[in-house]
Amino acid sequence: MALFIDEAHELHSKTLKGLKRLIEVVKQSGYVLTVVLIGHPKLKNDLERPTMAEIGHRTKVYTFDGVTDSRREFIEWLLDSCSDEKTSPEDILQPEAIELIAERSATALQIHENLSRILVAGHETAERPISAALVESVLTNDHSAWVATITRHGYDVRSLSDFLNIKQSEVKQLFAGQLDPMRANELNEQLKVAGLPGR
Repeated sequence: MALFIDEAHELHSKTLKGLKRLIEVVKQSGYVLTVVLIGHPKLKNDLERPTMAEIGHRTKVYTFDGVTDSRREFIEWLLDSCSDEKTSPEDILQPEAIELIAERSATALQIHENLSRILVAGHETAERPISAALVESVLTNDHSAWVATITRHGYDVRSLSDFLNIKQSEVKQLFAGQLDPMRANELNEQLKVAGLPGR
């Protein structure tokens, strides 16, 4: 038997321990129960905590990265599909600019959003092909995209507060871009060490 649980990153630790016990009871009855937990990267981080070792050591983590391995190709395909036959992706964006977008975008939706903002900025400045410098300026000024990325990893204010062991008010300041730069850098380093995107 297999039990699939979506949004598993929102499960309480007691529920996860209860699932482990359920697997043991089913095994004692001579059957096999496999539990498949589907969730944001937060789930993996939660299972790696010392308090969850009894469950974490019994799990196998698989990561589904979507377009992660082909972001550059996806960007080129988007540009090619949305322009006329005579226009190549390099006519719209310099190769270094395409590379920078691929490097800074985690999902297909984020690529689409970033590309839209970059094309608008390119139109407003009449820059063609759009340079990596313009891409950098557009992406650097987008604090909300970083907050969206953290949220996509399964972390809201409360869970990030628990994860970093800080007050929720401090997380809110970090999300709003209002935290002291020294403290923000310190928290960003902690996020990067944990495998989360820092600002």
